[in-house]
Amino acid sequence: MKIAMFTNTFTPHIGGVAHSVSGLAARLREAGHEVLIVAPEFEGAEHHDAFTVRMSAIENFAGSDFSVPVPIGLELAERLETFRPDIVHSHHPFLLGDTALRVATRYDCPIVFTYHTRYELYSHYVGQTSSSVRRLVVRLATGYCNLCDAVIAPSESIAAFLAEHGVTVPVSVVPTGIDPAQFQGGRSDILRANLGIPPDAFVAGHVGRLAEEKNLAFLVEALVAFLTTHPSVHALIVGEGEMRTEMRRRFTEAGLSARAFAGCDARSVPGRRLCRDGCFRLFFSLGNARACAGRSDDGGAAGGGAGRAGGAGNPARRPQWPYAQPRCAQ
Repeated sequence: MKIAMFTNTFTPHIGGVAHSVSGLAARLREAGHEVLIVAPEFEGAEHHDAFTVRMSAIENFAGSDFSVPVPIGLELAERLETFRPDIVHSHHPFLLGDTALRVATRYDCPIVFTYHTRYELYSHYVGQTSSSVRRLVVRLATGYCNLCDAVIAPSESIAAFLAEHGVTVPVSVVPTGIDPAQFQGGRSDILRANLGIPPDAFVAGHVGRLAEEKNLAFLVEALVAFLTTHPSVHALIVGEGEMRTEMRRRFTEAGLSARAFAGCDARSVPGRRLCRDGCFRLFFSLGNARACAGRSDDGGAAGGGAGRAGGAGNPARRPQWPYAQPRCAQ
């Protein structure tokens, strides 16, 4: 089967959707399918390769690490004409999501949409956070679902959200897969020594983009309360984003900067220690508890891996076959 995927975020951007798309595409290719990914340009990305078409884009939109693609151009049209997809898989309801709908119509093929996240919680990126704007975003995103042949929800809660908001096409829950090898073989003793954390100290950890939509203001207050009442506990926050400065400020204000390491990045010395030689396996072998407060998504790209690697008992999950709905079968 030939599958054309359309996504507004992709490598080298680090995020849940980029991780989900790249992992799913890799597993589908391993199963013998052809996958063409259409994504915006990002700094550091190859312009094109055999499996990817990069669209011109406005990079670092509104000060974020996202790119806003400028949809469909001649080169994409030529690649699609050569590829001729059997199915279109859209990963966003806007921008390249609109292009995905047009391509599915052009080639008279089914279109599947993965509802990765609660899009209304991202409205601050365009300077609009009012309840009316958020309601509009929900109507647009769920309306997009009903233009597709089937929808994939990464969790039961997202599936319930779609049902509550009038999505009538088939919805299948397919958790985002993770690669268990990324979380195995870590040496917590080495990482604790590098970061100055005592060998027997309890560590609450969080890894991800440090962005407003991840509800990190709530998370940092919870960690402040936890560390204040438990003097031997440490907190380790791994990631980059606009909330990093605010999180560090709050930990310093609470007198916890010696025990709360917030927002390491690859440019810092501690960040390089975490990033090299498999930061995931080192990080998750160190932490005793995973702290997550996000409301925008819960698809498992980070959650499933954290549970598995942190010893919480969640089974490791590989990407499942997402095109099994009868309306999407070829």
